[in-house]
Amino acid sequence: MQATWQKSSYSTHAQDDCIEVTPHPGGPILYREGDHPATVGRATAPSWAAFLPEGMAMPPTPPIPADLNWQKATDDESAPEYIEVAFGDDDHVYLRTNIEPDNVVVTTRTKWDAFVLGVKAGEFDHFVGL
Repeated sequence: MQATWQKSSYSTHAQDDCIEVTPHPGGPILYREGDHPATVGRATAPSWAAFLPEGMAMPPTPPIPADLNWQKATDDESAPEYIEVAFGDDDHVYLRTNIEPDNVVVTTRTKWDAFVLGVKAGEFDHFVGL
């Protein structure tokens, strides 16, 4: 079955100018940066649900700085799985889950900002119940 990737309606109309999200049948919610579709992050429904109120297994194109300040993207201190976000000095935004910290998805701040607007508008809420 072919995955259908969804992007925020706040993204530009360019096909690769976005963060995309899709459920994986019988498995995790997948997310990726449109410019680097081979680098796919995986989040369980609980980590996705914890992420939404607050606000990508190939190596990414940009190197990942060692000194990133990773932020837990939930206020739920008891969440066993969650997404972490870090903002680099290089205008990149880095995403990973606590259960796969070496699988990092990299995007730009502009694309991240468009994605966050979509999250706040509820455009990705339907992935929680999968």
